[in-house]
Amino acid sequence: MIGGINSITSGLASIYNANTRALSQSLGRIASGKRIQRPSDDFAGYIRSRSLLDDVSGFAIVKQDLQKAKGYADYAIEAGTALMEKLENAKELAVLYAATSDPTEQALIVAEHTVLKGEITNLIADAQYDSTAVIADATLVTVQLDPDGASGSFDVTFVEANDFPSAAELVLLVATDGGTTADAAIAKVTSYLSKASGFSEDLQRHMDLTDIVINSKEAAASLITDIDEIKEMTLATDLQIRQQASIAMMAQANISQQGIMQLYL
Repeated sequence: MIGGINSITSGLASIYNANTRALSQSLGRIASGKRIQRPSDDFAGYIRSRSLLDDVSGFAIVKQDLQKAKGYADYAIEAGTALMEKLENAKELAVLYAATSDPTEQALIVAEHTVLKGEITNLIADAQYDSTAVIADATLVTVQLDPDGASGSFDVTFVEANDFPSAAELVLLVATDGGTTADAAIAKVTSYLSKASGFSEDLQRHMDLTDIVINSKEAAASLITDIDEIKEMTLATDLQIRQQASIAMMAQANISQQGIMQLYL
């Protein structure tokens, strides 16, 4: 009989220990919010989730590259806008020059125009983003649209040589011109700004699409690894009840064993 009681007590202790481990694991999952934290939890699920998170990391780099590329386009818009303002000022000077025959006034206008022409020339020469000229006939930057390169690339090439006034067109003070030459230069910069704005908008759309991809892959990874909170709380509650029941049964078995032992005293 004593051996029987010991066997029951030992079994209850095993149940209690197993229940304690299960409860500890359940509470750990609730605390972390993760059902899968290591390969041993679910090897296939772990590998799949890691693959998705690796994709997320790759697309995060793509987004950074897109942001950098958009920086070129946005800075080009800023530089083009500044150039446009100076050309409009030059046109006003050309109009004033053509409207007066006073040599003194013409000389003052020429002096002001000379300063403005220097500013325009310097602006074209110095307009650089990340050491790359944004007012130049060249591809500014190329961005891969996905980590594997399967979706191709995006070339930020919105600049053409004829988007900018030539040296001759910067000589805007012609007595019979009245701003016509300036209008031609302004039209070219307007085309440049239109292209730069279009690239900026396209890059923003690609960034938005990349965000959607990142969010969807993160959500898919969460479905694999995250716990069902209600289900996990229910399990933890059940394990706590079972643990309390195990303790009560072990206490009862101990009392019964002591009672039986009294028969031999």
